[in-house]
Amino acid sequence: MAVVVTELVWVQLFALIVLLDFSFFDIADMINYVILNPFYSGEEGSSSGIDIYSRELRQTILSKSGINVASLNFNFTEKRRDLRGYVSRSLAEFSKKNTIVEAPDARAFGGLIPAGYFTHIRLHCPLFLAQKYDRANPSKLLKFREVRQIRKADLLSSPSGLMCSELSRELRGKEVSIYPNPIFNYIEQPPVVEIERDIDILFLGRYQYLKGIDVFLKVVGQFGGELKVAVAGDDRPVSSYALNSVDNHGFVGPSEKMALLHRTKCVLIPSRFESFSMVAYEAISCGAKVITWPNTGFSEWADNEIVYRGLDDEKKTKEIILNALQSSPDSAKFHEKVDSVNGAFWLGIEYVQKKFNEWLSV
Repeated sequence: MAVVVTELVWVQLFALIVLLDFSFFDIADMINYVILNPFYSGEEGSSSGIDIYSRELRQTILSKSGINVASLNFNFTEKRRDLRGYVSRSLAEFSKKNTIVEAPDARAFGGLIPAGYFTHIRLHCPLFLAQKYDRANPSKLLKFREVRQIRKADLLSSPSGLMCSELSRELRGKEVSIYPNPIFNYIEQPPVVEIERDIDILFLGRYQYLKGIDVFLKVVGQFGGELKVAVAGDDRPVSSYALNSVDNHGFVGPSEKMALLHRTKCVLIPSRFESFSMVAYEAISCGAKVITWPNTGFSEWADNEIVYRGLDDEKKTKEIILNALQSSPDSAKFHEKVDSVNGAFWLGIEYVQKKFNEWLSV
């Protein structure tokens, strides 16, 4: 049986959405939304997409009344038995009849949730899939555990249709709600003084095969010394295929990251697989254009004005980059794009609550 996609939302449908009615939250029967964040890295930023997503999710839901949000932050490297005890003790503070628990798909963390809670598994990218695209040898036991927890969930959601297609065999017969990740920080905080955009092209993320750092360097190598190119997000050195120099900013914290994005004209997302890309979302919220590769879920939001689709063909991608650099969309277009994505996110949360109510009535 094919995957049933219930909430496939495209930017064309929501381009004009700025405000939504959130009356579906009944304050008298306040819902608890508990987020399991097993990749928590402290208060000074993170290189983990799930950690960043979990923080953004909490802040975004907190921005609306009628729902109580809690985050269970922990380090996945601790002993599984200790983690299970921590999650169990923490969730004991929340009634099962009005609590939704969201956990990531990676490392089968849904298995930490005690029986009786409504379990929502978010399909970011299970570890076995990341290993496959990072040229690692996927663990069959890990895949079994991850898929088992995915299929046991009361609700599955994904930030892109790409993820559902990639996991079509594992998700066979399961219903998946598709809605984008949220972003809370940075949108309402533009720089007081417009910063000069002196970086033409930026790569932001871990310097690894999965993220396509080698693809990025080959593509920008075509420009010689014409453009100012920078990479950031990892303390490792980069061996460049490029003829021109590449500024390596290393690992950057939240404020440094935002400063770089405000200086950048175009961010490239050449990942070999990525279900969404918080970097792309942060980039457009800072007024930087984005070029995503075909196997990146954020390409589903392409409009060839703010978000462009790159290609596996390096020469054609060079032309796309030049077109993006030459275009000058009004700053309001960036805000409209962010509003449309966030609007679609809230429709997804409404659907989560609907499925939760259906679960309660059974």
